[in-house]
Amino acid sequence: MQKLLTLGLVSLSTFFINAQAVIEDRIEVETKETSDETISSFGTAGFVFSNEKVERKERTLNFDIYSTDLEVTESFQKTIDRKYSYERQFTDDKAIYQIHFNKRGEYEFFILDVEEQELDQFSGMLPDKMSIQEMKVMNGVCYLRGISKREDYIIKLDLDSHKMKSIPIRIKNVKSKKIRVNNMQMLEDANEILLSLDATISKHERDTYLFLIDNEGDTDLFKIYSTTKDKEKLIDYSFSKIGEDAYSISGTYSKQSTSTSEGLFFGIIDNQKVKSINFYNFLDLDDFLSYLPERKQEKIEKKKSRKKKRGKELTLSYNIATHDVIKKEDGSFIFIGEAYYATYRTVTTVNANGTTSTRQEFDGYRYTHAVIAKFDLNGDLVWDNCFEMNPGYKPYHVKLFLEVNTEDSNNFSMMFTTGTTIVSKSVDLDEGDITREVESEKIELKENEKVKYSRTELSYWFEDNFLLFGIQRIKDKDAPLGSRRRTIFFISKVNYEI
Repeated sequence: MQKLLTLGLVSLSTFFINAQAVIEDRIEVETKETSDETISSFGTAGFVFSNEKVERKERTLNFDIYSTDLEVTESFQKTIDRKYSYERQFTDDKAIYQIHFNKRGEYEFFILDVEEQELDQFSGMLPDKMSIQEMKVMNGVCYLRGISKREDYIIKLDLDSHKMKSIPIRIKNVKSKKIRVNNMQMLEDANEILLSLDATISKHERDTYLFLIDNEGDTDLFKIYSTTKDKEKLIDYSFSKIGEDAYSISGTYSKQSTSTSEGLFFGIIDNQKVKSINFYNFLDLDDFLSYLPERKQEKIEKKKSRKKKRGKELTLSYNIATHDVIKKEDGSFIFIGEAYYATYRTVTTVNANGTTSTRQEFDGYRYTHAVIAKFDLNGDLVWDNCFEMNPGYKPYHVKLFLEVNTEDSNNFSMMFTTGTTIVSKSVDLDEGDITREVESEKIELKENEKVKYSRTELSYWFEDNFLLFGIQRIKDKDAPLGSRRRTIFFISKVNYEI
């Protein structure tokens, strides 16, 4: 996880101040709103701006390495056949790893070493025309999770020798089509790859397994949880290693749905057995509904009270994008999740016979608020807090907007963008109170330019510097006719001192 500058604890009460965010330099590239440019930051080694151009028979991959002064220090361009239409990427603190593959299982692999400013490329064939779903790189080995003939596999690819080893993901007495990979996670400190598996046993029964791969490629599989009728179902979750044979597991759960969540849970696994697991309804958390209008909050609270009198529990379903759980030195754990929901738009079309028809189209995910919770070593909830989020645009894939730093032993800080404004918050680790809120002044362009649309992202870079980047649609009233409106991908170096 990238580190942010630490915000100091300044008082026991929350207060709000403005801070100045200064654009030191800016790059603009003409583009389209549907473009796929990406930024990968590498601290004082600079950052990489990557994009691609798709033509009739080929794809051209471009990688530009920039210095901290926003000067290009090296550029690479590679052309591959357009038949390599699928791509997966992984980035660590030294390099970018990409695999491009096609339906026949042929692949091209790229490694861009940013410090050495070298681009390595090799090709090969995936076993059994495999489709790659996820990838992780650890200690010179790339672990690929793939699917072939409706079965899940892990491919261990040595990045020096280019040799492959296939590891099937199977559970005794469970058909492959009944197994679903919930999460693939890399524990760098433990040199382990973890996969969580959901195995459907019957209509009302589902077992959860932990599939572990160590650095030698050896595997271990054990069951950690069983869901039966009217029992909580684990929806999204992740692990953290807390001892030689001990892990924490945290995430979200539901009693009704198999996709959306009704609350948080936290558990401890020791010697391949669940030592404890606790569940917490979202509506029992402090301020979870604070992003809603007061009348809406009051309506939900009254409904909750009526149900409680009848001995029932009110639940609301949410989608939560969860961060990896953060382990603190005192043995406690920090859970961070970002709530979102899918939005749709109505599209009307005129048919050939003159009649009209309407349909609903997916219009991106709207993020509403974040939830933070602290759990002790026994899995008990110590405190929770929620605050509103409004990133300013709706992504078409689930992502994490919050940049988080927990290096300070007393409090931790979070940052996110709202349009062209940077918002940061500090949270007291002991009590869970937001102790400081800082919002930058709006980052403006030239006086004659007006931003009509902005889709921005924030990434900590180094020292007090951030990368603010994304898509903007700009109107320039002083530009010549025909060029007053333009869509650009921008990269800004922002100095943000608090």
